[in-house]
Amino acid sequence: MRLARLYYTGRARQAVPRAPSPRPATLRPPLPAGHPADAGVKEPKSPQLGMANGGASSRHGHASPFVEVIESDQCWTSRGGIQGAMQTCHLYLPVLPFVQHWTRDGLNRRARMRGTIVYLLTALFYSALLLLMLSHSGLDLNSDSITYITFGSTDQDKKNEVVFFIILCEGNAQREEASSIARQLRQAAVMVKSAAALTSTTLRYLVVADSKELYYNFSNLTSGWPVEYQRRVSFEWYPVWYPEDREDMRSMFRTCATERLFLPDMFPSVDAAIYVDTDLIFLSPPEDLWAEFQKFDEVQVAAMAPCLYHYGSFRNKVPFYGDTGLNAGVMHMNLTRMKDFPGGGWIAANMKVFDIFKKRIKLADQDILNILFYKYPEYLFELGCEWNYRMYQCSDGNKCPGAARSGISILHGNAMSFVKGNEMKLQTVFEVWEQHELGKPLTILLSELERKLKFVSSQHLPSKCVRTHNIDDMLTRAIKKHIL
Repeated sequence: MRLARLYYTGRARQAVPRAPSPRPATLRPPLPAGHPADAGVKEPKSPQLGMANGGASSRHGHASPFVEVIESDQCWTSRGGIQGAMQTCHLYLPVLPFVQHWTRDGLNRRARMRGTIVYLLTALFYSALLLLMLSHSGLDLNSDSITYITFGSTDQDKKNEVVFFIILCEGNAQREEASSIARQLRQAAVMVKSAAALTSTTLRYLVVADSKELYYNFSNLTSGWPVEYQRRVSFEWYPVWYPEDREDMRSMFRTCATERLFLPDMFPSVDAAIYVDTDLIFLSPPEDLWAEFQKFDEVQVAAMAPCLYHYGSFRNKVPFYGDTGLNAGVMHMNLTRMKDFPGGGWIAANMKVFDIFKKRIKLADQDILNILFYKYPEYLFELGCEWNYRMYQCSDGNKCPGAARSGISILHGNAMSFVKGNEMKLQTVFEVWEQHELGKPLTILLSELERKLKFVSSQHLPSKCVRTHNIDDMLTRAIKKHIL
């Protein structure tokens, strides 16, 4: 670049006479025979230099200043001082080995300096790029979120990815049994296992927990799985968050039970996800549940299954959706649409409901959601009852026609029906899944399940659902369909 700029100045420098150089004679030996300067030729014969020099000479009608300097034997007076002289001598007098070495060392030093600068700039660029990628992945660099991935993907845009919300919190003293964290983790382990066993895609769990230790305990539930199944799941931790003026909602019913109402603000970059309670067992592939999003119309923001009990009874004191109310154990959430919910957005609308009905609310967020969709029923898509089947739906005959037709898709062990010992039909399903080893054929699980369900009936173990004559078929039909 320096040569090109000097050649195109078009102004030949006047040779300046100078006293003989005191430098050693070896620095300036005689010109070799045939050198352009020795022959009086003003154009160098080097193809590379001749192109530039020739261009300047033909364009401006005079010789290059480099040739003049050489012709006047004033190598040390060219523009740029000693450095310029070294460059000139190096280019036109290649027979000067010492000057060549001196020039090459200088160039090497400058090249190393430029290389260092380029390296630092490159490192800064990739560091900034990494920070940008992390900021868009949901990872908070202030330790507000941790991503723990066991071979899975965390990119929601990946095709066929199913995204779940799970909320885990330590129990309080008033409801120690119902909120026992050991029980929550035990049930969550079975829920995640059943989903992984039946899925053919990636399951992404966004875990909202009130401590990192609790999150690590949850994410480590899969550490003993075969790698093939570990690849199917990923976990990310996010801390519990309530607005400062809503901290009183944290302990309603049980700790963090109302946290899901604030999820749209906590996850601004997540488009859609499914909230799931920890006491669920998948009996159909999770991607079939995700496919229910495709049934939404242009305004619906959420989906829940009917409750089929409680809200029509004397126990309930609040307005509710539909004929039997909604159960919030499984809830599809289109978080993008929720931001534009009537009444100032999703959170504002829910807080208005809470402020008006808080003295009558018994079931925390479930009551709030029922009141909300009582007022705005057009914004809810109703799931089939087979996606949230509970013991109250079979304790006095089957109340879910969808489960009778196609089998139970998700079994919900609310009221501790998986562990309490008072509903052994449902608890048997939980225990068989808990004991199942991933990697073994599901036909083994199915055979064991059928055998133990019959044992409950034959031994008259505690169960009200035994009154539903086809309960065993309802509990196994979806798995049979998946296997066959």
